[in-house]
Amino acid sequence: MPLSDIVNVQITRETQTVSEAGFGTLMILGTNKNWNDLIRKYSNMQQVAVDFNPYDPEYIAAQDVFSQKITPPFIYIGRRTVDTVGIDVETALPAQTYTATINGNDVSINSSSAVMDSVVTLSGINTVVVNFDIDFNAASSIVPTINGAPLAAVVWNTNQATTIAALATEIAGDASVTSASVTGARQITIVFVSAASAIVDSIETSGAGSQPVATILYSGPLVTGNRINVSLNGDELGTITSIIDFSADFVASNSIVATVNGVVLSANLFSVDQATTIAAVATKIGTATGVANSTVTGARQITVVFTDPGTNTVNSVVTTLGASQPTATISEGGFVFAVSSSATMSTIAAAIQTALNVGYTPGIATAVVSETNSNVISITSNPNQAGVIDFFTVSLGASQATATIVNSAQPTDKNTIADLLAEAINAFSPDLGVIATTPAVPNGTLTLTADVSGVPYTLAVSTTIVNPDQARVTITQAVPNQAYTVIINGTSFIYQAPNNVFTNEQIAANLVLAINTLYPLPPATPVAKLQPVTAVDNFNGSFEIISDVVGAGLIIQILPVGVMTIQKGLIIQPYVPSVSVVTDLTAIQDVNDDWYALACTDRTKATVLDIAAWIESQVKIFGTASDDPNIILYPPGSGSGFDSTSIAYTFFSLGYVRTFVLYHDEAASDYPECAWFGAVLPLTPGSETWKFKTLNSISYSDLTSTQQANVFAKSANTYEYVGGVGITQNGTMAQGEYIDIIRGVDWLTSTIQSYVYSVLVNSPKVPYTDSGITAIESQIRRALQQGVSNNFIAADPQYQIFVPKAVNVPPIDKANRILRNVSFQATLAGAIQAVQITGTVSV
Repeated sequence: MPLSDIVNVQITRETQTVSEAGFGTLMILGTNKNWNDLIRKYSNMQQVAVDFNPYDPEYIAAQDVFSQKITPPFIYIGRRTVDTVGIDVETALPAQTYTATINGNDVSINSSSAVMDSVVTLSGINTVVVNFDIDFNAASSIVPTINGAPLAAVVWNTNQATTIAALATEIAGDASVTSASVTGARQITIVFVSAASAIVDSIETSGAGSQPVATILYSGPLVTGNRINVSLNGDELGTITSIIDFSADFVASNSIVATVNGVVLSANLFSVDQATTIAAVATKIGTATGVANSTVTGARQITVVFTDPGTNTVNSVVTTLGASQPTATISEGGFVFAVSSSATMSTIAAAIQTALNVGYTPGIATAVVSETNSNVISITSNPNQAGVIDFFTVSLGASQATATIVNSAQPTDKNTIADLLAEAINAFSPDLGVIATTPAVPNGTLTLTADVSGVPYTLAVSTTIVNPDQARVTITQAVPNQAYTVIINGTSFIYQAPNNVFTNEQIAANLVLAINTLYPLPPATPVAKLQPVTAVDNFNGSFEIISDVVGAGLIIQILPVGVMTIQKGLIIQPYVPSVSVVTDLTAIQDVNDDWYALACTDRTKATVLDIAAWIESQVKIFGTASDDPNIILYPPGSGSGFDSTSIAYTFFSLGYVRTFVLYHDEAASDYPECAWFGAVLPLTPGSETWKFKTLNSISYSDLTSTQQANVFAKSANTYEYVGGVGITQNGTMAQGEYIDIIRGVDWLTSTIQSYVYSVLVNSPKVPYTDSGITAIESQIRRALQQGVSNNFIAADPQYQIFVPKAVNVPPIDKANRILRNVSFQATLAGAIQAVQITGTVSV
């Protein structure tokens, strides 16, 4: 039962009515995964630092509270419900331990990958064809360059035929060339010893008049008729083709039985002649499962093509009975040479890439053909997926290239680390109550989601990285006249903030500029940065420091640590609540309602709107800050040139008496309203004004008179530099009432309730007599007198209390034991917030 059911106090202010009881301290509502409680109490920053990191919003907000000259004895931090959390891999280095601690359980992985990827290099006869567009002439001087080395110049000799022959002879003399032959009036064909050194860089012709231009065409190690068998991770690829060659013709009484994919087909008997019989065998094989077509491709040959890659095969074709029995030789290949060596290699690479990405949506595995004669396929598989070529064999054709397969560990990168950590979390025993996933298109992140929505879990991340090759620096507070320093490998990069300090974003931008600046400075010619790193602005008050050499560790320090942070290894993404803020606030109230002022680290407009609407039904106050430029640029109203969208306007138009808005440039990353709460809440309710408060650790807003007027027209507040000091202005709720009045009325309501209730509880009985009614009156007087002492209620005119005589109370009220018609009249002391002085000075 609420106290108001026993002692109902209603205090009427000219501009509003408050009819609920309650008074408390500050609660900062955040979204952390550091503990599973709904709310915790903190008396100082040392306690906050045990549970939060310096870059956590709750830490920054609490720091704003406890940075003031006088601070509350304690604050509360409330926790919102968060089911899903993202983790970024910020730094990817091999041989490091990456740990996610979930509900106190450490899940760790070593970042060095154990899976292998392959590079296939084909060797064999490698041919280059050189075509000239016109004949040489008497002025021609021809210089071929082979494998990067220019050969001796060949000059015109008698005619086109002898000149091109001399050029072929010169090329044939190179150690990397097997032969160079004239294969046309303007053509030379060059055969190299190996694919590793088979490059014709150029053949340049100089001299007077028009000179021939050479076109160089490469033909790789694969040739017409080649069949290529490729196995990836234990599975053979390609559309499997089986060629069956018989040693002799079939004869009368022969019985031919084929076995396809392990299934024995029914026998074919000799019929009429060889052609008829072999056609019947081909037709029978074509009926087998998995066969696309089976055709006679020679007098004694059948070619079988299967529908899918894999282990499809013609196991055997056995002939029995008859005077003689032909023997079947079966040759199989996953791929058949088509068009050119380069085209065939591209077909094989495409099949490898497709196979690797099966089951991935869409998958990022690649198989890339490279080198001038397309003799190399390099495989990069999906994170932590093997991409191993077991064999790559070439058969049939005039020549058969040989394959060299080199396997190497998959490089450590953000994707492999995210995938390994997700797998480890899902495999952990006992079950952690979450499932880890990585996105369809890997981006170096993983996501944790609660198995059961609403069931909390704690989360922390760490790594063994000491010197990262990438780290994130975040500006957490914009402090006037503060030197912001980032030290990289001993070199200091400093930005000196001005008195009217810039935003966090501007501080970060200036540090990025300093780190990326080339030296020496103009007018000298800039040559290099002071350190081999690149700073990348995230445009949210943070920036990345990335080594220009991948894997090269950096020694990074920041000063001072109170206004900026550094993160490396793993970074938890900003939390996104999974239920409404009102649901969370109601749940917190059920556990602990001993708080009066509310701030929230979430600046999302929908969240702030929901909190403000909810707070109107509570005996509490809510403060928020906004950097919406509409607040300062336009007066309130609708249409062009007016502000009708900002939260300041929205709350003003709704007439909210329990929410205030503070305009501030740094509202997106700092919590000036928490500093304001910290500076004022320690003061006795009613004894204070919320104007003229200096907020430590908070930057000023530099506003024009018009901008200031636009803020005040919406009953919003500012923190500005006035008369050499920072002050808050004007200290009003969105409806226009002063914050101290709302707080003072809430305090007086609570105090009267408490005092009267104490009489009812501590007395054996309060009689329904004049003396009993006087006992109630004395407690009201006690509260009002305390209000006078607090400078909340004016001493002059004296407050008045009105109570009925017992004899005048209706019998029904006496029977129900309810005392009605108790009231008082008091004048608020108010506060002087401006002074006008007129005087005359004479001589």
